[in-house]
Amino acid sequence: MRLAAWILFGLVAGLLAAFFLNAPDANAGDRGRSAELHHERFRCSADGIPDRFDEFFLAASKRHMPPELRGPVGACIMKTICWIESRHREDAVSGVGAVGFCQVMPRTAEDLLKRNKWRGGNLREARYNVQAGAAAFRNFWDVWYFKRTTECRTENSVATYNAGPGNMIDAQTEAESKGIMARCWEGIRAGLPAITGRHAWETINYVDRFWSTWRRLRGYGL
Repeated sequence: MRLAAWILFGLVAGLLAAFFLNAPDANAGDRGRSAELHHERFRCSADGIPDRFDEFFLAASKRHMPPELRGPVGACIMKTICWIESRHREDAVSGVGAVGFCQVMPRTAEDLLKRNKWRGGNLREARYNVQAGAAAFRNFWDVWYFKRTTECRTENSVATYNAGPGNMIDAQTEAESKGIMARCWEGIRAGLPAITGRHAWETINYVDRFWSTWRRLRGYGL
């Protein structure tokens, strides 16, 4: 009887221990998100560039960026672009009406809302502006889908964010008409001055600034 009692006691104790050890932790989700954001900050941080909006960049990356970039890499790409666009100012407005963090045109945001079935929000709030910016980047990424490396598509998409898809495609055609291989930015840029004139140098500088800021934040390439 004593042996049976001890066996029963052991079974009950084991079941209770298993229950408490495997019970869901109410704070586990928050700790997981915190660890993820800490990882993102660790991998994408530099003096003079604030980290307090990293949660927005990571959420936008997970929702809108292509699978090849989804997560911390895509978040860092958007953090870099939005730093170049506005220095992370929610109240920034350009001369042509682009708004907020990622300098998104209101009409572009409306189009993105329809295409991506995304609720959107106030573009003057960083949370929503970053979502719109990431959705725009994804659309530009999809333009450059055919037989290109991740780095090539990323660089083309960054340039497209500044110059616009129509100008970039026309610049590619222009460069190829001169016998230049223009699958990636290095070739496309040769055709851009004929399409956008002096604004071509703005785009060329924009891409250079992207990579210099990226290296500050990440310390290495894609």
